Amino acid sequence: MYSIGIDIGTENSAAAITTIINGSMKSVIIPSGEGTPDGKTTPSYITFAGKNIYTGMPAKKMEKIYPDGTIKNFKRKIGTDYLFKTGNEFHTPQELTAILLTKIKMDAEIYLKDKIRDAVITVPAYFNDNQRNATKVAADLAGIKVKRLINEPTAAAIAYGFNQFLDERELNENVIVYDMGAGTLDVTILNIRKRTFSVLSTSGDTMLGGIEMTNALYNHLRSVFIKNNINIDSSEKIFYLKEFAEYAKIWLTYNYTISFSPSSVLSGDFTGRGNINIEITRDEFNSIIEPIIERSFRAIDEAFYKSGITKNNVNHLIFIGGPTKIPFLQNTVEKYLGIKALSGIDPMYTVAIGASIIAASKAEIREAIKTGIIFKDVTPLTLGNVIINDIVVPMIPANTRIPCSVTKPFTTVRDYQKEIVIKIVQGERPIGSYNELIGELRLTDLKPAPRGEVTIDVTYVIDRNGILRVSARDSSTGSENHIIIKKPINMDPEKIERIKREVKKYYDSDMQIKNIAELMNNANEMLYRLKTIANFQSASGKISYYNISQDIIKLTDLIKNKDIKNLKNLIEKLKKDYNINY
Repeated sequence: MYSIGIDIGTENSAAAITTIINGSMKSVIIPSGEGTPDGKTTPSYITFAGKNIYTGMPAKKMEKIYPDGTIKNFKRKIGTDYLFKTGNEFHTPQELTAILLTKIKMDAEIYLKDKIRDAVITVPAYFNDNQRNATKVAADLAGIKVKRLINEPTAAAIAYGFNQFLDERELNENVIVYDMGAGTLDVTILNIRKRTFSVLSTSGDTMLGGIEMTNALYNHLRSVFIKNNINIDSSEKIFYLKEFAEYAKIWLTYNYTISFSPSSVLSGDFTGRGNINIEITRDEFNSIIEPIIERSFRAIDEAFYKSGITKNNVNHLIFIGGPTKIPFLQNTVEKYLGIKALSGIDPMYTVAIGASIIAASKAEIREAIKTGIIFKDVTPLTLGNVIINDIVVPMIPANTRIPCSVTKPFTTVRDYQKEIVIKIVQGERPIGSYNELIGELRLTDLKPAPRGEVTIDVTYVIDRNGILRVSARDSSTGSENHIIIKKPINMDPEKIERIKREVKKYYDSDMQIKNIAELMNNANEMLYRLKTIANFQSASGKISYYNISQDIIKLTDLIKNKDIKNLKNLIEKLKKDYNINY
């Protein structure tokens, strides 16, 4: 039985295996069963045609015949409750991913002539808990035991690490991984110190990839056709023109010009037969995609900002993903970073190879390289609890290395409170309702006691697959409960980018709201303390019960009217008058 690595891509997926041959480690891409243009990848397409289901290249070829029954790009929706419709049936992204993984597993078992024991599966660095859980669910449905989930850029660096870096035992270098697939861009900065791979930062754009380049080229071709009075007046012609845009993008990656006959293209013949009267050069193609490439610079800049290092501190650049084969993209990014990219592994297969290296048994790895490796991913967004007045208490900040765990104490906010509800959010804003609510945990049977006297220990644990487990425990009674975040929520991958943009956009207003909320919490705490003093008549001899009552009335009135300025001054005065600290 074998352990393999699987790269689930938006447009194409790949699987690889790493084995030991004569004491040396060798990684091999597992070919697709039906064959593809490159012979190795499996198109991430599924076609439902009546009672038959086609996957991979057969599905891609049948898209024209069954356009309403063919589904692609479903990776973008995994971990959400989005449904794809074919005829009268609906399909979840998890179901579709499971069908694709079943095909990959079957091809691997035929090629290897043995069963698949388990697999390391890669996911984009920006996948949240729901997306990672949904990927594991899909693998389970496909009958694949997940050995580990790992971020795609980390897998790529590990692939290059074994081939080029790890001969140097005292190595301490920084690597930037530029991962542009069909649907998304991930930029990751890693530090490789000896044999430890540590993710310093991640950034990206979940709506930037090869699809955007194809769409831009399609729009250009459409305008050229219209300018030449060529009608595109049917869904069939639109389909063929979109297919040709993808074909031309790949052609111009390797050639300087493409010449074609519009009539042939609109009938599905891309070979150039017929009256050739239109030509597109690579320079034109470069101009069309240049704005898309320049959009990626924002993700690069953000990755550097979060990592704490500069371009001058980067030693290596790794490209992964089909679009990074485009010479103009390579040259533009290399020029922006001031370094040349590493070569030696096809960018289409780098991620799968890295995953297969991780999948190989530790005994085999030690035999091959005489030592092990350690790799550390990070969580892309902050995770936290929402407390009174909608304030977020961060538990695990963004870019924390995983696996990780943290425990923080919380207290009750009402006298003799019987239960507590912990709202778990993911995001970067200080106000709970402005972040994504990803789960709620209810803890009951609390110790009956006055406010603030019951301590609830809340623990967040993220395992090495990036899966979140939250638990809460009353230290007095031992009452405990936990939740594992599995249920998908309405959060498309592109929302992650929106969240990060909104942090900067609303920073000033968010901080103002947070400061007011914290002041109101302090005011309510002071009111509780004063009432306690009054109830037990424990004021000092210099302070009468009447004075305490007047202060309670004054404080209550300011809280009711949200008189922020006077509240702040009164709280400071009361702290001194009654010697109260909290």
